[in-house]
Amino acid sequence: MSFKRISLIILILVCSKPLWPCSCDWIGPFLKMVKGSELVVRAKVLKYFPYKVKGNYLDHKAMDIEIMEILKGEEVKKTIRVWGDDGALCRPYVNEFTIGKTYILALYKGNENYEEDDYA
Repeated sequence: MSFKRISLIILILVCSKPLWPCSCDWIGPFLKMVKGSELVVRAKVLKYFPYKVKGNYLDHKAMDIEIMEILKGEEVKKTIRVWGDDGALCRPYVNEFTIGKTYILALYKGNENYEEDDYA
């Protein structure tokens, strides 16, 4: 190989950034993670909120829940919308929660892309 070609290969290897897939860091067990949450509730999943249609099925990005008990924080509404993962947010997908079942959920207010009173 010529000196120019070797120099170019070395330059590309040195200057290029490695491509690593993102990962969701585990921040510990639920009881540790709850400390940083704004709202912790015992709630029943009422329904999935259809976000957009993909082929013949609905892509569920959110779910509506009925608050049965507030364990931490404050919320005046009895029913709230909770947004799940879209494939890149390191949250659970909402379809992992069964409609009609009760769960303990640690939530925080959604960002600017959500309605004012939505949670994630």
